[in-house]
Formats: sequence, C-alpha cells, structure tokens
Amino acid sequence: VSFHPEGVVLYPLRAENRRLERRVDILQEFLTPGKRLVDLSQFEESGEFLEGTGSLVLDRVNKKAYASLSQRTHASVVDKFCSELGYKPILFSAKYKDIPIYHTNVLVSVGAGFAIVCVESMSNQSYRDAVVSSLTEDGKDVIEISLEQCA
Repeated sequence: VSFHPEGVVLYPLRAENRRLERRVDILQEFLTPGKRLVDLSQFEESGEFLEGTGSLVLDRVNKKAYASLSQRTHASVVDKFCSELGYKPILFSAKYKDIPIYHTNVLVSVGAGFAIVCVESMSNQSYRDAVVSSLTEDGKDVIEISLEQCA
C-alpha cells in the first residue's frame, strides 16, 4: 500500500502470504472526499506484480516512476500505476551476478537535488543513458555507486 495526494494504491504481490495483509476496510478510512482507491491487485490473476515502493522509486516532484523490471516488477502494472496517478514510467532492467535485482530501491534513490544510482547494474547502455538523462534533465546530480555498494 502507498499513499498519494490522489488516494491510496494497493499493489499486486508475488508472495501469496503477503496478500493476506491487505485490509481494504481500514484503507477506506483514508479515502476522504476527492481521494480514491487504486486497486492494482487484479494483476495477480495473470501473474503480474508490482511490489509497491520497493519496486517503484518515485520522483514525486517530477512525477516519474523508476522501475527495474523483474519477476516482482512487471511493465504492464507500472504503466497502469503511472496512467492512474499521472507519472511517467522510466523502465530498465538491472542485475547483480546475472540475477535480476527485483527491488528498484536497492539501486536507485531520488532526493531533492541528487540521485544515487548503481548504473553499472543496468543491463545495457540504453537503460543507463535513459535513467541518467531523465535524472539530469530534472536537475539532479547523479551519484554513482558500485555493485558492491548496492548489494
């Protein structure tokens, strides 16, 4: 679950036992007038997931959603999240020792005037260029960290 000016978002989770933690009845209390529930959990039926703010790193100021694609982060769900909340998706894939890094927040952090990124984990140059370009065009100083630092 995550909270936004537009409302509350429920995410499709890969781990079935974690799905039991959802309490829509409690979340309804946060839905004041003008706010809505964005329920993405229906993607679980097709085996597509987006594990919340681990899978997504949000630049709330510039309305960009950074996401490393993996078994826990599917492009179709990122796209739906972005269309519902007005974000631009910045998608890439990243690996550590040939294993996909499934939570984006392990390798990307976005601050007010800077971003910390493990660029070397990104599996190809076009992903690296797209992520760094997106961050720098928003005035962020990009601080690169190594694979060892993000592992």
